[in-house]
Amino acid sequence: MIKIKCFAWEEELRKIINNYKKRQSYDVDEALNGDETEELAEILHLQIDLTEGNITIEEYWEKWERREKEVKARLKCKKCKKEFKIENDYMGVVTCPYCSEYIEG
Repeated sequence: MIKIKCFAWEEELRKIINNYKKRQSYDVDEALNGDETEELAEILHLQIDLTEGNITIEEYWEKWERREKEVKARLKCKKCKKEFKIENDYMGVVTCPYCSEYIEG
């Protein structure tokens, strides 16, 4: 883990990341991939906007629902049990980015 010395809230950020991993059933000891980091950042962005009064609760839920619809399809690997995103309309075989197992999409 990289230490960020310029932020006093590093421990709080680590707690948020670990909480996200647990809620998504990810291994807490493994790093998030780019898609997972992006998803967490989108969630935090919405929450900060709501908390700071930049959006109303109605706008929050509209954006949340839109974000949910835009999320790409997900597959769960039978071997390592991790979930990952694929294109919504993709049909075929994909390789699990975690364990390299072949999975039909």
